[in-house]
Amino acid sequence: QVILDVHSFFFVEGSGMRWKLNVDLRPVKGMEDTAPNSDAVSAWVCYNIVLEAAKILKEESCVQLLTPLIKELKPIVAEYYLFAAETV
Repeated sequence: QVILDVHSFFFVEGSGMRWKLNVDLRPVKGMEDTAPNSDAVSAWVCYNIVLEAAKILKEESCVQLLTPLIKELKPIVAEYYLFAAETV
């Protein structure tokens, strides 16, 4: 449930994940913009771990709710890795 509650505040569609927010969940002034980053990778990994646990525990509603969030992150994670590979 926590993932579902906070995802929309951290996720910036087509761009990445914010790594820091104010306590009221607004972006920190001067840090509104984001780009494909390791925070998106961390979110993708964590979401997939929770997804696999939900499958094991047969929590189908959790599986259905997490799957679209993971799909949202996939292209951002792929873009981050392409950028990282080019800089090596």
